[in-house]
Amino acid sequence: MISIHFFRLSWIVQLLVGICLFTVSFLIEKQVLEAFIATPMLALLLAGSLELGKAVAIIWHRYMSHQPMTHYPGSVRLTSNVFRMGLVLLSMLCSLLFLSDNLDRPNLESVRESETKRQENQLNKYLSRIEKQNSTKLATLQKSLQSEYEHLDERFKDRIAVIQKELNLEMNNVVNGTFKGPRYAEIESRLNKEKALRDTELKKLLENNKAAYSLEAKRLTAALEEKQESAYLAATASHNAIQVNDFAEDERANDSRIVSFLKVVKSVSGTQVMPLQFVFAFSLLISLLMEIGILLAFNTITLSILPALKATHAADLSNDIMQSEFDQEVREDELRHKEAVNKIRRTADNVMDKANEYMRANPAQ
Repeated sequence: MISIHFFRLSWIVQLLVGICLFTVSFLIEKQVLEAFIATPMLALLLAGSLELGKAVAIIWHRYMSHQPMTHYPGSVRLTSNVFRMGLVLLSMLCSLLFLSDNLDRPNLESVRESETKRQENQLNKYLSRIEKQNSTKLATLQKSLQSEYEHLDERFKDRIAVIQKELNLEMNNVVNGTFKGPRYAEIESRLNKEKALRDTELKKLLENNKAAYSLEAKRLTAALEEKQESAYLAATASHNAIQVNDFAEDERANDSRIVSFLKVVKSVSGTQVMPLQFVFAFSLLISLLMEIGILLAFNTITLSILPALKATHAADLSNDIMQSEFDQEVREDELRHKEAVNKIRRTADNVMDKANEYMRANPAQ
């Protein structure tokens, strides 16, 4: 009694495992096909048809393998094998694509974004630094030119102050109400000439300073623009390099659990395994186990109910044969009955024809 329950429970569990693996395989294949087929409904129908075809092909191949060769010829067997293996390989490939897409460097985009931001920050800092250096140089130059201008102005102020002092002394040279400053006109002339010279020299210096400042500003601006252009070109090249970089060996891009596991493997065995190699091996293992589990589940279930299937199939075939024979006999009886009725009808028609001929031949009787 216990063994009966055990086998029934095992059969149910095996069936549930097969259905679960079949469902997971179907959903994975559906998602992968949707990535290649623009119409979701078409991808759903194709994935459903292929997966159902695989399950049905497994069951019927196992059942037909126990039939005589005449019932399951070699050409059909070969076609079935190719069909089943093709579907298994397709499911494995879809599982590999799906698992690889989910396990392969899940943080790749965030790492690229982080590297891009870091590169942009470096660029902005460099541009700010060279612009600040350029502004500092211009400010220093302007301060130097202004200092030169002020220095020249101070020199003239000192000279003018001396002449002005002489002029003031000459202006105050009055004796008993009589002006005694014969050199006043000469000193005043010297003062006016000094002021005119001051204005001329200051104006000339100001124009020279403006020209020098403008020339140096243009040179510094050109140098700044050249540095900026070089920086932008380098930043563009760096950005392109970041976009094409796969970061395969970067721990930040890979799953932290995979990285930790591979570190443990390396520390224990001394074997260096790349994250991409682990992802491929892990995905291949999962896809293999899924497909082998589906094959094992449906094959085992079919084998366990094979005697019942054979008996049911044999009974159905026998009933179909008997029904066909019965239908054939009924059709034959109907044909014989129809033929007899037609024969009687033809005999009656002949008698009536002869009676009519006799009546026409002997009308007086």
